Amino acid sequence: MQLYTLTTPLTVISNSVSAPAVKVTALEITGIQMNKRPALAPIGSGDLTVTLTDPTSGFQETIKTAFNPDAFWASITVADGQTIEDAVQTALFSVLTTNKLLPDGTLSTVSSDASATA
Repeated sequence: MQLYTLTTPLTVISNSVSAPAVKVTALEITGIQMNKRPALAPIGSGDLTVTLTDPTSGFQETIKTAFNPDAFWASITVADGQTIEDAVQTALFSVLTTNKLLPDGTLSTVSSDASATA
C-alpha cells in the first residue's frame, strides 16, 4: 500500500461546532472511481474520483479531476518486488500531484498490516 506523507501536516476544522480540529499527516487511497466521457469514447477524456483517508485520524477527503484514462493505464509499470496495487496507487498519486490537488509530500510503500494498526 502507498502512503502519501505530507511535508507540512494540515489542520482541518469541521463546520460542526462539536467536532474537534483534526491534524492530517498522511493520506492513503481508500476508494477510486474512473469514468470515460462519453462512456464508450475511443479518445481519452474522463473523470477520476479518489477518496483519501488519513490512517491515524480517519479524516476523509474526496477529490475529483479530469484525466486521460487510456494514458493512465498505459503509464503503469510494475517494478520488481512491487504489487499491482502499489503500481496503480503510485500512478493515482502521480495524477493528483501533477494536477496540483495535493500539498507537497512524499510517497512510500507500507505493508497493509502496518496501516491496519495505525
